[in-house]
Amino acid sequence: MMANSKAFQISKRTRTGRADRWRVRGRLHGQRLEKTFDDLGKAKAWRDAKEIERTNADRSTRATLTRLDAAQAFDAE
Repeated sequence: MMANSKAFQISKRTRTGRADRWRVRGRLHGQRLEKTFDDLGKAKAWRDAKEIERTNADRSTRATLTRLDAAQAFDAE
């Protein structure tokens, strides 16, 4: 189960008389992150990078006392 289960979301911000903007919101390491972009492609790239970072943080190995070496512990997990 993922500790930081809230995924990053992209929302469109429409501004009267101005160009649309894209806001990315989500949680990482217990902190709320929010960033606004002029370009949807840049917003998606930032969201994807943060989702990878969030997923990798959840996969981190927890410290355990064992007689197994690192490779054996990885295989056992």
